[in-house]
This record gives sequence, C-alpha cells and structure tokens, in this order.
Amino acid sequence: MVSKILGFAGVVAVAVGGCGGPSVGADSQSERYVDTGAVTIEQSPIATRPGLLAQRTPQTQDVGRACAALFFYSLADVTAAQDCDSAESIVVEITKDLRDVGLPRLTKVSGNIEVHGTTTVERLRLPALRSVGGSFLVYGNAVLAVVTVGSLSTIGADVQLIGNPRFDELNFGDLRRVGGGLVIADNPGLCVDRAAVYEQRVDGAVEVFDNMKVCP
Repeated sequence: MVSKILGFAGVVAVAVGGCGGPSVGADSQSERYVDTGAVTIEQSPIATRPGLLAQRTPQTQDVGRACAALFFYSLADVTAAQDCDSAESIVVEITKDLRDVGLPRLTKVSGNIEVHGTTTVERLRLPALRSVGGSFLVYGNAVLAVVTVGSLSTIGADVQLIGNPRFDELNFGDLRRVGGGLVIADNPGLCVDRAAVYEQRVDGAVEVFDNMKVCP
C-alpha cells in the first residue's frame, strides 16, 4: 500500500391509537357520533375533512445524543455509541475483537482522544469530527494502519502519533490549529511531508522523526 499523509490544513454527517371509550347511547348523542370501530369521531366539518388524521400524525426526528466519556474495549462498545454526536473523551485500549473504531456522527470531543496499546484495532474513523478540546494521542498500537479525521479543524492541546509500526495512512483533513505540541515519530510505514507539517499553526514544539525514510 502506498503510504500517504492526506490533508493537513489543505496540504498534509396523533397516533391515533384507538382508545376505545365507553359506548355511546342511542339517545341524544346518536346523531353526533359515528363509531368507526377503531376511534370515535365527532361528525363536524373539521373532523370529517379528508386527510385530517394523517396531518395530525406526529413527525419524528433522527437526532444524536451527547455522550459522557467513551471507553472502547470491544465491538459492542462501538456499536452502542453509534448515535453519539459529542463526547467528553474517548479511550481505546486493551481491545479484544475490535478492529474498526468508526463513529460517523461524532462532531465534537471536549477532552482527549487516546488510542494506545491496542493489538487488534486497524482503523480509527471519525469522519464528521470537527474539534477536540484536549489532546489527540495515538501511540503504541500493534496493527493500526489508518486514522481518518477528515473534517477536523482544531485540537486544543497536544498531538502525538508515536510508535505505530503499521501506520501508513493519515488523513487530518482541514486541520488548522494545534493548541499544544505536535509529535509524529517512530511510524516506519508513514510518509510525512515535513515541510507541510512545519508550516501549520502549532502553538507548541513540532517534532517529526523516524518515520518512513524515503517517501514514494
């Protein structure tokens, strides 16, 4: 696979249940009501207008939810968080059957994202993520190959991508600001455009070393 670093600041997503009420007598009410079998409707110009019941059916919206700290150890943990659109933090470690960490709706993490010491995770995909309030830390992962955060624009603290031997594809999309330091090191399969990295707005120190020696 051709190793690559993509992006990086332009360079490097009324029921009408029937509620059966008491039966209506056949006296003075008999001319005002019709028993439909499912719901009793009063005969009036409004109630008998075609399509009225359909218009009154409530509409539902597909909305996400704000999540607390997320800890991912297995596929079941990721599945349970699919509707999260924000989170306090994310930690991925000591995984079992987990190969792909993908959260398509997540747009904001107020704290840190930390992926470390995993032996099964191959991909981290957060395509809608726009901001991380804390640090973005990915280190010591045995088989992690792909990190995709294509919409990410700001990271509040440090970025550390260190010691991932199979790491060969990084998409930081539109990253514009790093509030701390930036370290990309000891990823022998990752091609890093050093010039592009050093041009970014990074408030702290920038260190890039021991990655792919010669980029194709």
